[in-house]
Amino acid sequence: MHCRGVLLLLIVLSGCGAESTPVTSQPDSFDTTDVDVMPLVGDTGIEGRWRIVSLLKNGQEAIDSSGVPIEIEFVNGRQIMTQGGMLLDDSGYVIDPGTTPNSIDIIHNAGGGKTATTQGIYEVNGDETRLCMGSQQSRPKEFASTSEYNVTVLKRITSK
Repeated sequence: MHCRGVLLLLIVLSGCGAESTPVTSQPDSFDTTDVDVMPLVGDTGIEGRWRIVSLLKNGQEAIDSSGVPIEIEFVNGRQIMTQGGMLLDDSGYVIDPGTTPNSIDIIHNAGGGKTATTQGIYEVNGDETRLCMGSQQSRPKEFASTSEYNVTVLKRITSK
């Protein structure tokens, strides 16, 4: 059973996401037809496959570099998170590259036909993306790791 309603990155890294489902099955998949997913015009740079290389929680690194990397794919309004071939999360996302900084909302399946939205900001710089995620109540205004906000750095996974 997945923990829902809060930022999944926090849940996974704190151990609550220990039970996982193989990627080949799709339990609790997020249906993007249930929400208004913003149509994207042109390449926003965030779509594609990424690997989490850093997660700062309260200013401290929270990623165990010796562990199996967590990968995130942003595709067609869906954020699909896997680790070692196991599905950790299948959520929706909505971005607004017209804001400063760019805004992103991750829309989690909260069960019972309900969703929970986590607010954040993002920036793409070539093959690196930074996310600063807040909560359902507040969106960060800068890329700072505090007790309220976490900063995640992603590196693009390129084909060889």
